[in-house]
Amino acid sequence: GERLHILVRLREIGSALGDTDLVTSVTGDLHVLAEAMFDQDGEREAAFLALRDLLGERGDYPRLVELHERMAEASADDVDAARLLVEAARVAWSGLRDPARATRLVLRALLAAPDLMEAAALLSELGRSDDATLDALVVDELERIPTNRLGEDLIVRLAKAALRRDRED
Repeated sequence: GERLHILVRLREIGSALGDTDLVTSVTGDLHVLAEAMFDQDGEREAAFLALRDLLGERGDYPRLVELHERMAEASADDVDAARLLVEAARVAWSGLRDPARATRLVLRALLAAPDLMEAAALLSELGRSDDATLDALVVDELERIPTNRLGEDLIVRLAKAALRRDRED
């Protein structure tokens, strides 16, 4: 943990001084160390934070989503796991521009923690897009989602999507 903290701090100092060589050198070491520490229970949180910052700065959204998913899977707390999945969904939506993946992630969050308002709010936001694929994804999971947590607009839209799908079947 101490070495990770030192590398994070050294990188911050290099960045503040505009020393790109130092930042580049430390970044590589920091990434390798944080990845190695991620699988150690007592070090996972610090490693997650370091990797999240590195991947976010690089705009490596696919790996950032995967990192949040890995952290959610390692979490013993359903609400914490759901919050991590919501954050992964936000990155998938705004960073990757992949609303279908974002929807799948937020649905997983809702299934893990049905009372998590952030998940319901994000699903409602995603529901404002005109994407029939998203409707189909949500309709498939509708039985397992607590609809009392969803906005009225989204419920109406999903009900219409479910009716359309039933007519097609």
